[in-house]
Amino acid sequence: MNSGMKNRLLPITTLVVVLILAGTLAQAQTSLKIILDTKKYLSPDPNCGLGADGLGGPSPATKVYAHLGCCASDEIFCLQQIKPFQSQVWEHVVGNWGDDDDIGIMTKDPTEDGVWTLEFIIEEYFSDPAKVNLDSSTLMPQGATPYTIGMVFRNEDGSLAGRDEGCKDIFLVKLQDPVPGVYNGFDSKPWVDSPVSFDVASGVEDQTIDVMNLRVFPNPSASNSQVRFYNRRHIEELTVRIYNTVGQEIRTLYQGEQSIGKVRLDWNGENNHGQAVPPGIYYLTVRSENHQHTQMIIRTQ
Repeated sequence: MNSGMKNRLLPITTLVVVLILAGTLAQAQTSLKIILDTKKYLSPDPNCGLGADGLGGPSPATKVYAHLGCCASDEIFCLQQIKPFQSQVWEHVVGNWGDDDDIGIMTKDPTEDGVWTLEFIIEEYFSDPAKVNLDSSTLMPQGATPYTIGMVFRNEDGSLAGRDEGCKDIFLVKLQDPVPGVYNGFDSKPWVDSPVSFDVASGVEDQTIDVMNLRVFPNPSASNSQVRFYNRRHIEELTVRIYNTVGQEIRTLYQGEQSIGKVRLDWNGENNHGQAVPPGIYYLTVRSENHQHTQMIIRTQ
């Protein structure tokens, strides 16, 4: 995190990152939704797990803030900044550590205990002078492309903090790729064992997204996973596929025409040849004529 911010503490309790990428021909837009489920964090350390007990209980925090930094200068440079110390991902920062000022405050989920969410358009969020910490960073330039986002969490006074499983910053990387990923700061590797997932929608030509409310349940899973989403309009060609972390197709769940309404598909953990896939991270993609959504799926033993 940028050295100009107060304290660098912040672990993460449980993180489910949901991403929605939307691009237009005139001005690419990237809408990001972050979901933090504090019940799933395994460390009882208040400086790493936001005060959760590590046994499935939620964080006692009554307010949760997300400190976010965006790197948009160069794709390769931004990817190289995934490291435990002195990361320069924090080019454009939203958050004032320890201040209860509503900048970066998350919304408590009314339906599930210990879950907090934050949703915004990246290009607007990191270029807003009312939000960006101008003492420690700069405004994102107009037309800049976001590549990597650093994330840390805290309660209203900073006495509780949340980061990755090594108590370092969390990084959301490769935002412009078909399959972005969440990385640990402590070892600069994908956060394989975390309850992190995300939903990406890219290539939007207007502000109407074809597919909404993409969910995979249960996730992680050792058995069947159900894919659920809602079509807002009739889609002539819809494909739903599973890929591995190197972009190889594992399974096609659906390909063809789809009408307006709810869609439910099942994945039994097998590839296109009927063979069980090994445990690990996979990516579900839902693609229509105008959009692509991507969500991480974790298969366990």
